[in-house]
Formats: sequence, structure tokens, C-alpha cells
Amino acid sequence: MSEYSLSHSEKFDAERMPLKNLKANEERYVIPPFQRPYRWGETQVTTLMNDLLDFFTKHSNDGETYSLGTIVCESSGNLYEILDGQQRLTTIDLLLDVLGQKTASFKHERLVSAYRYLNGKFNELETELPKCDIQRNLIISSLSKFIEENGFQEDELKEKAFYEGLRKLVAEKVLIQRVVIPLSAEVVNESPKMFEIINMRGQRLSSLDILKSRLLTLIDGKKKKERSLFNFLWTHLDQQLSRKSLLGFSVEDWKFHDNEQNSSLDLKPVQHGVTIEEIVNTHFLTNVEEKENLKDQQNEPVETTPPIDVTNVLTIANELLKHWLIQGNPETEIKSFALSDKDLQSRFNWILQSKDQASETNLWRLMSIVNVVLQTVANWGPYRSIKDGKIDSDPDAFNQLVLSFHAANSYQHIGQYWLLLLSYEALKSVAPHFNDLPDSLEKLLSFPKVNFGNLKSKVYKLLVCWGYEVAKEGAANGTDKVFAFAKGFDENTQIAIEQREIAADVIKNWNYGKGLSQWDLYFLEYLLWSDAKLDGCRQLEATTSKYAETLLKPEVTKVKESLLNFDWETFKARVGMDSIRIVTRGAVEHWLARDKAELKGDKDGELKMRHGFGNLALIDASTNSSLSKDEVSGKSKIVLQMSNPSLKLLWLAVFCSRFPTFEGKDVACITEFWARYLSDFVFPDVR
Repeated sequence: MSEYSLSHSEKFDAERMPLKNLKANEERYVIPPFQRPYRWGETQVTTLMNDLLDFFTKHSNDGETYSLGTIVCESSGNLYEILDGQQRLTTIDLLLDVLGQKTASFKHERLVSAYRYLNGKFNELETELPKCDIQRNLIISSLSKFIEENGFQEDELKEKAFYEGLRKLVAEKVLIQRVVIPLSAEVVNESPKMFEIINMRGQRLSSLDILKSRLLTLIDGKKKKERSLFNFLWTHLDQQLSRKSLLGFSVEDWKFHDNEQNSSLDLKPVQHGVTIEEIVNTHFLTNVEEKENLKDQQNEPVETTPPIDVTNVLTIANELLKHWLIQGNPETEIKSFALSDKDLQSRFNWILQSKDQASETNLWRLMSIVNVVLQTVANWGPYRSIKDGKIDSDPDAFNQLVLSFHAANSYQHIGQYWLLLLSYEALKSVAPHFNDLPDSLEKLLSFPKVNFGNLKSKVYKLLVCWGYEVAKEGAANGTDKVFAFAKGFDENTQIAIEQREIAADVIKNWNYGKGLSQWDLYFLEYLLWSDAKLDGCRQLEATTSKYAETLLKPEVTKVKESLLNFDWETFKARVGMDSIRIVTRGAVEHWLARDKAELKGDKDGELKMRHGFGNLALIDASTNSSLSKDEVSGKSKIVLQMSNPSLKLLWLAVFCSRFPTFEGKDVACITEFWARYLSDFVFPDVR
């Protein structure tokens, strides 16, 4: 160790350099023994790889540089102990090591020479890399995916050229800001204390923050106004979603002054490639004006919760943008994703890594669609009160149908295909084609608001038909299905077509565990609610009398008598109560128990019949377990005492209060009754 000075640096020093110069003067970089081990996981490694590959795609042949952020060190002559930056440098070491193995044209000299926290390596100048098999495999996977997406695997020369080009880019264009801080050798444990201060400044960035930083690379760093507006809109997404009265983007509080001293940009220099400093540091440097814009609004109490969060707003907007692009360019091949909050970064790779699609114009198109989705949620989303969970909207036919979809999804933010469908129609009304979408800052600011009043009648019919479609398919999820359904929708005939298919074949196959989803019961719940609340059960009464008249066979005489003698007074009195509302139900109730001991042999198919739709209803999980063994007569009494039973469960309780001998052989007849109700239902006009 004699060639390395042991005297500590006595002054602050900062130098910006490419990675290839990091060891230009025979410096050695070591990780001190008090450092935490290398622990980057899938999110961080994949994010860095995506970001580097984004930069490689756009800037491998120009003069742009990429910032890896700040590396904080303490120096003793030519020996540098890294206090902040280990995770980034180790990951780059792994990447360069993999690239060296792929090309066999160079031997990588490690950036980090020693990891002194390894057992017995307290004073070593050279050590092996810590075991990093998971991270190494993630790097290899990212490289392989990039090669496959760009078709390099078909050409060995192109593949090797890519590896060599990426290695050269990392060495020459990836810059670090090496900061050496003066520490005193006389102060006990000053280095470890400084390490703790550096690494405990705040919370890590979220996946949304990382996505923001990646999307920001699509805007040229010289376009300060555009970058300022994007920052403003992104920062306010959550607020716009929660405060539904804003009905989409509002830029009233956006302040921009085009001068260096008072700019609404980030305080640090703007760069093309998003810095990993922004990803791994504790937070973005928030500009003064943005803080002022948010200051008065952050303290406002939020009284309602929206049906969706920002991640899923972006997910829906992303799928809509891809579909609009494909419609305008049929030869475009872009993969669609199911609606989920998983793999957020990879969902946007098509716009960030594609040579054809990575552009500022597509970023403004994306944000314009985000604006439409925000408006759709504000106008048609079932916001709920945080205090008591009640719905913050009028209980009309349209709002209750939307609520039914949301309740069937357990009020979760993800998987809102009904919202994708509504947003599709809203977007189509203001931008029917891809070229109608705003492709600049100016056009975004002048993009018209959606006139939801003009759309409501048509969209209600569309949503009704989608309800039948989901009921028929069991789960008609998937973005492609939504878009195909919306494109082929005919509001004049579609409902009748859907109803005929339900009545003819579909409902007969609805059995517990086969061909049935809970949505089938939610949809029936919605019809019963609409009928009871808006029409005094008139349609249910009419269906009951008409269907009873068709029951002529002796074996269904008791069913016929029970329908004709249905206790309408009790039923109407209960459904007329304010407490009866559509809520999440956690389980499917078998009115006739499906596991009775004497039926285990199932010689006459009784158990199979008990799985039929006529024997099923929605119920909360706790009540379901308490009811499962009860006989019909006792179960009716319990349900009639509940404050808010599901409506079909209530119907079964009233029906069986005068038909205590209801058996499995009667289920098919009741199933057919509900099929008739579903097929004959006349939906109210919605305006």
C-alpha cells in the first residue's frame, strides 16, 4: 500500500468525467467496510438497463452525454473510499463484464477494485465482486430482449457491433460527477457518519417518478417551457384525479418565466438522458415555483376517493394511444397489455425505445389522452366518501351500472375495463383519429374538453351491452376485446342481440365453478336495483306472471304456485329502504347447501343441479359461512333480518318463505325464470 498516500483530502473537490477516465491516474476505488452490501434488485437494475438502452437508441451517434449522477468519496491520495454510488458503479461493472464476455475483444478493468465489507477484506485493495448472479442475469435478460426486439439475433455481426457499441458508449458517454468531501482523520468514525447522512436523506423514488424521468427524455433539454409544463402536469396528476371538480388538467397555477434566475425548471442542468441520480437519489430537486403552486393545495382536505389511481390512469392512456396509433397505421406492430399496475416501466418501452415512436409528439399525445381519462373519471367515475364509503353521485341508472362494475372488481384500482371502454368513447368524441391528437404543447393547451352530456345516452347502452358481453364470456377482459367490442357496437340493435343470446343458451350453462363469474350475479343485481328503485318492481312483476303462465308440467306446479303467490308487499318494502344499495360482495351463496351429507352419493344429480344459476346469490364472506348449513326456512328468516342483503338473496328469502320445500330439481326452472328476466328487461332512458 506504500504507493497510496494515507493523508485525507483537506478540501472539497468536484470533477465531471466519463467512466473511462475514472481510473486515469491509477486511482483505486474501494467500498469501505462500514458500507452496506450491494443490494440492487430487479426494479433498479432493469430501470438502469432500460435507461441506458433508451439513450443508446437515440444518442449512440451524436454528441449527447448521459449522467450517472454524483459519486461521493473520501480520498487518501489515489485511494478513494466510496460513500455514495456503490450500487450504480457495481451494476456498471457487471454490465461491462457481461459485454466483455460477449465480445471477447477486451478485458474489463473493474471500476470498483475492492469491497472491504466482505469477510476478511478490511484492508484489501483488490477483491472479487460480491455474488451478483441475480443482477447479472437481469442484465443479460435486458440485453437479450433488446437484441430480439431489434432483430440483431438474426445477424451475428450486428449483434457483436451492438455489444461493442454499447461498451464504447458506457465508457465514453456515461459521465459521473466525482465529489470528494474533506473529512478529518482525527474525528472518530467521521466517514461512517457521513455515509449515514448521505444515505438517509429521504425516501426513494417511486415507479411513477422513474417513469416521469424516462418520459422527460423525449423533450429536448433546450425546450424549457415544454419541460416545465410536463413537470407541472405530472406533479399535479394525483391532485387532479382526487379533486374531481377540476375535470381534467388545469394550468391556471402554472407559472413559467423564461429566464435562468426564475425558471420553473429543475434547478440542476437539463440533460437529454435522464440521470440515474434522479432514480437512485432520495428525491427530485423541486423548483421553488412548483413548491409555491402546490403549497396552498396540499393542505386541502380530500373528502372522496376516486375509482382509480394515477398508475392506472397512465396504463389506460397508454393502451388508448397504442390503439389510436395502430388504427392510423395498421402495419404497426405494438404489443397490448392487460390492465394492471405491474411492470409499469416495460409498458412504456414502445414509446421510449422504438426508433419510430420515441418522440416528443407522442409524449404530448399521451398526456392529452391522460387528460381525457381524468375527465372521464371525474364525470363518470364512482367516487366514494372517505368518511362513510357512500357514493358521491346521484343514484341514477347510469351511475349505478358503473358502480356495479366497480363493485364487481372489489373497488380495486386495477383491471377497470369498463373505464377503458368509457374513456375510448370520450376520446373518440374529441379525437376520432390518431392525427387529431395534440402533438405539441400549444395544441395540448387548446385541446377541447369532452362534452359528456352528449355522450351519456349512447355510452349507457354501450355499457349495458358490455355487461351482457362480460356475462356471456365469464370475463371479457383484455384491451383487444374492449376495442373490438366498441368498434363493432351498434346502439340501435346491440342490446336486443345480446339479450337473445343470454336467453337462448348462455344462462343455462351458468354453473358454480363452470361458465359463471360473479359479474353474472352483479349484473342481475343491477337490473333488480334499477327495477326496484326506478320502476317499483314493475318489470319483475310482469316477468313473474308471464313466466308462471308457461309452467304447465305437473313437476313444476309448486314453483308456479310460489311465483303467483310471491309476497310482493314484503319484497317491495325491503328494496324500498335506503340501506339497500350495491356494494362489494365477497362470496357466492348457494341457497340450497351444496355439501349436505345425505347428498354425497349424488345418485340423482342433485348436487349438480344445486350449482345452477337459480340457486346462487351474492353474499359477504362472513355471513356466507354462517348460512351455509341452514335449511331453507331458517335461512329465509335470517336474510329478511339483514340490513343490506343482495337483491337476489332477498328475492330467494321471500320466495322460499312460501316455498319451504324448494329442492335441487327446482333450480333449473328458477334459472330459466332469471333468463327470461334478463332477456326481457327494458332499460331506462338515460340522458
